[in-house]
Amino acid sequence: MDVYGILSKRISGNRITPEEALFLYENADLMVLGEAAYDIKKTYFGDRVFWRKDVNINHTNICVSHCGFCSFRKDREDVGAYEYTVDQILDKVSKTQKYGVNEIHIVGGLNPNCNLEYFEKVFRGIKGISKDLCIEALTAVEVNFLSKLSKLNLHDTLKILKESGLDIMPGGGSEIFNPYIRKKMMATKITAKEWLSVHRNAHMLGIDTNATMLFGHVEKPKDIIEHMDIIRKLQDETKGIVAFVPLAYNKENNILAKRYNLSGPGGVEDLRVIAISRIFFDNIKHIKIPWVTVGKNVAQIAISFGADDIGGTAYEERILDAAGGNTWEEVKEKDELVDLIKEGNGIPVLTTSEYTGV
Repeated sequence: MDVYGILSKRISGNRITPEEALFLYENADLMVLGEAAYDIKKTYFGDRVFWRKDVNINHTNICVSHCGFCSFRKDREDVGAYEYTVDQILDKVSKTQKYGVNEIHIVGGLNPNCNLEYFEKVFRGIKGISKDLCIEALTAVEVNFLSKLSKLNLHDTLKILKESGLDIMPGGGSEIFNPYIRKKMMATKITAKEWLSVHRNAHMLGIDTNATMLFGHVEKPKDIIEHMDIIRKLQDETKGIVAFVPLAYNKENNILAKRYNLSGPGGVEDLRVIAISRIFFDNIKHIKIPWVTVGKNVAQIAISFGADDIGGTAYEERILDAAGGNTWEEVKEKDELVDLIKEGNGIPVLTTSEYTGV
């Protein structure tokens, strides 16, 4: 195989194979990959780079699961354990409206008190504050948990959530699909098959989703490509994935890092994964690299490596903050992400996770 031959094939509009993608990952010069990925990105969006003014509400850190890579979860009796009421969430949402927030992102622990009725009230309440607010909420892990908790099938659970106001799902919980790697990660909440089933059911109901991948821990390059190939096949089938989101593993305060002495991915690995994602996915237009997972500097460089979306303002994000991520605790009036995009030679475009009007 030849690096330039594979890249020429993709730039010409043809699909590359998983074997070719793995060859690129392991052999291609980073700058060569970045240039090809940027060229492909420009065919879709030119110099436009998307962002959103969102508030991340992590409604509870109480969780019945014990994933090795999570720095956020607590048992109910632990110091620092919390659980927001519906009214507390709606109060937070109301207070952000004067700042022009256009999206509410809700994910949290698997807490039996936060049941299907709880989320119905939350979503309806948010739409009552403003019907124009985009609600991006609940990973496949949480939907699967709610389905079992309510003794409803996935279709009916998702139907209720959609009717209550859910617009799009964030795509978390996929981690790395390889079962051996999942076992090493102690990714106990959901199987790869279950994750795919939740997303397939969501797409059947017209609920778009993101698809994520957690990288930079115990996986190998072949596991990354295998994971991406499974997602590409799902997209071929359902066409319901609006963005692929590679998430850099953060090492702070979790068992996985201690067990395997992990340092997390560096900027070079971040950029390689972003570029390969853009080159591999010919059926998903948006490649999102949330700045909160890699920091502002790498996110800005990622614009030149195929990313067209650097995420949102992530006001009050708690999950990544617990793992050493980069977050803003309170709403700020200045749109700092606009400057970040412009300094990276991009044209900022304010949108939502549904990419309304794009």
